[in-house]
Amino acid sequence: MLAPLLSPGDIIGLASPSWLATEESIAPAVTALESLGYRVRLAPHIFAHGWDYAAAPEERAVSFNALIRDPGVRLVFFGGGEGADDIVPLLDYNAALRDPKLYLSYSDGTSILNAIHMRTGLVTLYGQTPGRMPETVERRPSDYNLRQFTAFTASRPERHTAAALWRTLAPGRATGMLVGGYLANTIFAAATGQLVPEVAEDLVLL
Repeated sequence: MLAPLLSPGDIIGLASPSWLATEESIAPAVTALESLGYRVRLAPHIFAHGWDYAAAPEERAVSFNALIRDPGVRLVFFGGGEGADDIVPLLDYNAALRDPKLYLSYSDGTSILNAIHMRTGLVTLYGQTPGRMPETVERRPSDYNLRQFTAFTASRPERHTAAALWRTLAPGRATGMLVGGYLANTIFAAATGQLVPEVAEDLVLL
């Protein structure tokens, strides 16, 4: 299932399921995304924390679910860190299925990306992180990450553009659904049944 693409003026929701967000760390990302023509909405309680660590899983899940359920948000954008797998059982997958939208993250956030895909069939995006958007936007239009961000959120490219030359370890051709992400999280998800790729059909990227 493919979510609708972004259009100028659409709302991007920022969440922080894997790290302790602060106003100082989030503000530059908001400015960068707004400079691209989007509106930005912060997840409720995005700055909640416990003793200088990320908030409890239940609090982070409530925050993330608010963006899933918000009909105005068309892209849920979040970064990596540690602990995303804590909220995987607490996410509202029925709401994600009722209102398909884009989900974009990387690193630790792939736990959530894969969980949403496995439970809804929705294609999710393994790519950029909000924290890198300020420097990405500063280097426009030549920045690779900015070109990829635009390509996959505002259009449907037929192929991936590599950032550098790839080194072939075993030549050949393969087809299938590409599933994977951050190595430690992917192993944990597979071991606990949160990620069960059909090995005969899927390509696993680690």
